[in-house]
Amino acid sequence: MPYGSWNRGRSQGNEIERELGIGSGRPYRWKKELSQDGERAFPCNGKSRDEQLEALRKENRELWEERDILRKANAIFSRLPK
Repeated sequence: MPYGSWNRGRSQGNEIERELGIGSGRPYRWKKELSQDGERAFPCNGKSRDEQLEALRKENRELWEERDILRKANAIFSRLPK
């Protein structure tokens, strides 16, 4: 789906709603809110972008650590005799 296709007519809007599994007319309400309020239209739990970014980086580090632990455990258990 090309960028910007969400505003090219009602039939495409319906298609997007079906693809995303969202309610009827929601993309149009989002567009209206964005044009009226700019970035304030969609607050993110009161966190700044920097706070959100830092939280995502922390979560990403934790997920990488968990993945590495699982890889090491898999290597250990695959060497054990059956």
